[in-house]
Amino acid sequence: MYEDCVKTNSDREIYQPGSPRLGKYANGRLQTFEVGSLLLKAAIERDMVGSLEEKCHYYQGCISSNKELIRMGQGISYQDKNGQMCVGLFDGAVKMSNVSRDNKTMVQVICFRISTDDNGDIQYGCFQCPVLVKTTYKEIIPSSSVKQRVHLVHDCLSRECGFEESNHDVVEEREVIQHYSLTTTHNLTNNRYLFNRFFISCNNVF
Repeated sequence: MYEDCVKTNSDREIYQPGSPRLGKYANGRLQTFEVGSLLLKAAIERDMVGSLEEKCHYYQGCISSNKELIRMGQGISYQDKNGQMCVGLFDGAVKMSNVSRDNKTMVQVICFRISTDDNGDIQYGCFQCPVLVKTTYKEIIPSSSVKQRVHLVHDCLSRECGFEESNHDVVEEREVIQHYSLTTTHNLTNNRYLFNRFFISCNNVF
């Protein structure tokens, strides 16, 4: 759960579900942008009411319904406009400058779909974790629809991910020695991921 000193249960707005966090500042001031410069144009036209030139503030995080701090690129579960539970990556949030807007804080999500077989059954990977496929489709949802953080793991066994050898100097007991290590390299053309069902925050998603 997100904690900020002892204010997790604070009544202040910034600690409540749906509140945007980690704003973009310059010289101590929250910057203002045109929404069309931050979010995907097609998603704005499909999911939002307003023009591309409408003013907004940009944020790289928000508070989920579980009161977790969600950051850029983290996996989330969310409710789409049809009321279905979905999985995606948090891709930024905007708070509209026009406070009269019904959903003044909106979140852009990179969507995942569940991988199924020819019979329509969910496919599973290691440890019986559901397989998800990362898409290029983005949608915009109210920040209040972000339910919780989820953990997605690249499905390295399905494609050619490997290891890269590296060496670097390490000082041990006043002597410089060369340290050998292996670093995982992902084949990013593989868009399959495993939904980590053992992640403590994952509840009632599948």
